[in-house]
Amino acid sequence: MLMGRLHLVLPCFSLGYLFGYITLFWTSPYFANQHELEFSSKDVDSSRNVQLERIGGEKRSAPFTGEDIDSYLLILSYHEQMNNAVMKLLGLSPVAMNLNLKIVEPFVVHSRLYGLPGFLPKSEATAPFYPLGVLFNISSINEALYNYAKASMVSFKNFIFYAPRDVTVVHFVHKEFPKLHSFHLAHCHSHILELVQNSATPIVDCTNEILVDEQLHSGLQNALLNITTKYSVPSFRIARFLCVAGERDIMTDELNMALGPGRKTVVLSMWRGCAYKHCNVDMRHEYTQRNRPQLLYTLEGERLNLRNATIVPSELVLESSEYYLNYIQYGKSYLSIHVRVEKLLKRNGIVQVDPDYLECCLSVLRKTVNNLRKKFKLSDVLLITDVGKYGTDSCQFEECRNASEKFVNRLETLINAKTLEYDPKITPMKISNPGFVALVEMYMLIGARRLITVGSGLYSQKLTTLFENKRHSPKASQFVHIMIANYVNWLTSELTC
Repeated sequence: MLMGRLHLVLPCFSLGYLFGYITLFWTSPYFANQHELEFSSKDVDSSRNVQLERIGGEKRSAPFTGEDIDSYLLILSYHEQMNNAVMKLLGLSPVAMNLNLKIVEPFVVHSRLYGLPGFLPKSEATAPFYPLGVLFNISSINEALYNYAKASMVSFKNFIFYAPRDVTVVHFVHKEFPKLHSFHLAHCHSHILELVQNSATPIVDCTNEILVDEQLHSGLQNALLNITTKYSVPSFRIARFLCVAGERDIMTDELNMALGPGRKTVVLSMWRGCAYKHCNVDMRHEYTQRNRPQLLYTLEGERLNLRNATIVPSELVLESSEYYLNYIQYGKSYLSIHVRVEKLLKRNGIVQVDPDYLECCLSVLRKTVNNLRKKFKLSDVLLITDVGKYGTDSCQFEECRNASEKFVNRLETLINAKTLEYDPKITPMKISNPGFVALVEMYMLIGARRLITVGSGLYSQKLTTLFENKRHSPKASQFVHIMIANYVNWLTSELTC
């Protein structure tokens, strides 16, 4: 029995040690050389100065400060891409409120949110980290957090200075090992799973087991050490790991008791978000929705519809949008079109090209564009898709990318318009983050006289809502999943494919 245990532990310990060494080697120089934007007043470029106290155009308000009396909640990874990730951030507020924790401002890498610079896999570590405030007005996010559940967010810098140095990591353990993602436990954790499954309670102190075989411990500890060394402040110490049975429901009161009294620094490896009356906190896996682990909280009804929350873009986004429209010499009388190609090509995450369906979509779009051009004398067409360098990162594998390019080429030919290829280097800010670019493109699109959206998704919904809310604006012409459509709009009687 003992020998069998040693055969399990020794390989895992070696893997964990090797991973920690690689993480330290990989992140240290990158962190030191390329992360100045979020931690100092260094120029983004020679003509624009972005300061911590004025990211997004607003001065930091009182709620966006940490104090040495607060407890903190740091999420290493927010599930899904930008728009959904921000909704999940807002959905974190009831949990933070019940646990009496301040949410730490995340960073944007590519079009996803991460909580800690220097703790990413090698494939993603080459992209720069930008504070969330570069994309959104932080005051508006704090207002939404407060309105929803009286929660608030603090800057990462204040977290580094004020947070308690002893860290408690909360990790959800599953029967089926999750798919590889940015943050995960070691490959060998069967004895941890056995410990959690055999426990009478859903939350177990698994510190000793984690320290034996853990990649997460060494990588996280080294990333925290790099940051505190940069600021010349006391180092963090990972004091405890709490393992939670992924298939069991727990109340926030239970988690609060497990965390213990006093000020705390709590780290969650991944946050998937909340639905009404419950929150799913898990890694990616193949379980059905109802079998996902739940972190239940008590909140009397929804105080705010999160999808209708007013999240204002940063001043940098608005300035970049205006600058780029002037650069391409578009006035106010242009037609804008946004096509979510991924939604037209993928079903349940799998590429399924239906030529008849795509031709139907293109035919309807071509007729609509021609009618709008003729009726409103619109010579300029702003065509933007989710394909390309700054497009969605969930359609980057070869089959999806090839199918997308073919569709876009066909689209450009039919409507006689070229897809906008946004170049951040042209703008004074020169911010090349895909999430930032997507927001800039959104505000370029809503500046048009008429808007057409093809495909579905939260981005399209937000785009249409913003366009319809413009003062004296006509209703947007929107096509959402023409494949299933019997959609009546102001221009055509009925569209059916």
